[in-house]
Amino acid sequence: MKMDLKKSLFVSATALGLFTAIGAVNSTTANAKTRVRVTSNRAMTSDASSRNVNFTGSSALYNKAGTLKGARKVASNSRLSRLAGTQSSTDNVRAYRVARTNRGSIYYKVVTFNGNYRGWIYGGKSTADFGGGVRQYDTFQTGALSDAQKNGTFTIANPGTTNDGKTVTYKQPAWTQYKVGRQITDSSPLKGATFKIDQVGTRTRENDQWVHITATDTSKSAANGWILFSGLTSATNSGSGSTTTDTVADNEIKINVVDSSNSQPITSITYTKNGVKKDDTLGLLTNGVWTLQTADQNALQTQLAAALKTAAPTSYYPEILTTDQIQTLAQSKFGSTVTLAVTKGTAPVADKAVRIYLQDPNGNNIKYIDYSKSGAINGNTLGIQNGTSWTLDPTDASNIQTQITKSLTGTGYALSSLSPEQLTALAQSKFGGTVNLKTVASNVPQAGYSTILPYTNDQTPAVLTPKSGPAVDGTYNGNSANDIYTWYQAVNNQWNLWGQYVLGYKDKLNKSVSSEDDATKANAYFKNAARAQYVANGNMQIGSGNGEFKGADVLKSLGASNGGTLNSPIYPVLKYNAGGFLKPASVSVTWYHLVYTVAKVDDGTYGTPVKAYYSVSEPVQDN
Repeated sequence: MKMDLKKSLFVSATALGLFTAIGAVNSTTANAKTRVRVTSNRAMTSDASSRNVNFTGSSALYNKAGTLKGARKVASNSRLSRLAGTQSSTDNVRAYRVARTNRGSIYYKVVTFNGNYRGWIYGGKSTADFGGGVRQYDTFQTGALSDAQKNGTFTIANPGTTNDGKTVTYKQPAWTQYKVGRQITDSSPLKGATFKIDQVGTRTRENDQWVHITATDTSKSAANGWILFSGLTSATNSGSGSTTTDTVADNEIKINVVDSSNSQPITSITYTKNGVKKDDTLGLLTNGVWTLQTADQNALQTQLAAALKTAAPTSYYPEILTTDQIQTLAQSKFGSTVTLAVTKGTAPVADKAVRIYLQDPNGNNIKYIDYSKSGAINGNTLGIQNGTSWTLDPTDASNIQTQITKSLTGTGYALSSLSPEQLTALAQSKFGGTVNLKTVASNVPQAGYSTILPYTNDQTPAVLTPKSGPAVDGTYNGNSANDIYTWYQAVNNQWNLWGQYVLGYKDKLNKSVSSEDDATKANAYFKNAARAQYVANGNMQIGSGNGEFKGADVLKSLGASNGGTLNSPIYPVLKYNAGGFLKPASVSVTWYHLVYTVAKVDDGTYGTPVKAYYSVSEPVQDN
């Protein structure tokens, strides 16, 4: 048989090409089936307030669904975890779009109320409820009116145009709803106008009290809205019902003291301070908490004690200002009047102490103890917050347990081991404030929880100190890690020109170290400081149980959510850039943290603290 070789080769090549093309098509089809894509993307239409969320820290924020090709990270898990625990409502978050991928994953598009962060975040597998990297969040908690608020009549203490929560009214408490702002922008025409309070509540992050006011004169009802309670002053004057018209010097604050139960006036004092000007606040706002300087607090307590001793020598106990009173006074302004409520009866909480009321199972008080701590500041919390979790220093937990056991001796009640819920309540309590703990009848057996005391897994173990973050505690050549963190955020935020140039953060960052050797020493210092601190991850307890336990058995039960792993606070790694001709020297910063993994747990007894020893990882870059 005769064969045309050329034709045969051509046919074979053609066939081969066809099969190759078919293979390529099939391959493309297979890839298309498995490639992640968005199958729906729509605006959310549910009630806006139901779409207020908070980050959980379990997922990062991306410019589009994180599993899509080309997705770019906007904010890391650790950064979102820190945002979740801030004390500023400007960091509240709203979800406004929802998307689903062909793999069934849900992604939400979210934005912080201040607009600093916007992007897509993983939200679980169902739209029935928020999940994954976000959870539903109540930005504002409604409360019950006190008798003084319910029955009193009030005026705006300092009418004007300042957007500070205390001068004008708002449609909703400031920053609790996305893009819902002021009710009025100028309260100057309302000087002397009287209002009644019909609603009250607190912002979740700041824990400050807001009230909704309505004008007693309907012609002024356009001002009806929300305002900080500290921005009002009582309009009741010795029962006469007239409006206060006090004239106060620019360097003075007049403090009208009233009974907290009925708003009846008791006495008043005038607090004077040199070197201030009108509208300066008496206190300082630090990390979302208003505080008084020690000298001011001591002077105020002395004046109040003397005035009340004369006006009502056996009824009131003003020697120690409560947390709420400090908040009220700290926010007051020179050249104005403020109303301070005091309560009859119980002696005040000791200075720099938390009062712990021990109650029976029905909530009746049995006894109380005042737990004090060296270096404490009234108004600060006893424990520290990390995201949505609160941690109590193990030493505090142990000392409180000892005081409780001693106090309850002979009462018929006992609290032999603090539960996780009680430890959280204690951590959230504030110096100068109170907290309630329920006990049980002393003949009822209790399951015990053992607090984990973290130590380094070194030849000579050292205790790790809890830290709320974000940056490690420590200062090198006058520059703290928190300072560097503030400067770094400003310099790396192209919109924060105020921080970069007006406040000079860019220059401060560049002058934080002066040489490559200096940077090396600073880096070693901050890393070493981080090695001694930790941010709690979940519940730092084991149990409950009774009797003794073996550390080896406990070790197997510890995971990421109950103390098995911990992170250090973030710390800076500084790089000195010497510059050159017409190019000034500069400093760049990268942030890292350490990861601690539990390696060994001591044997122990449920109900008593137990030491756990942690090995440390190589530095992990914090994105």
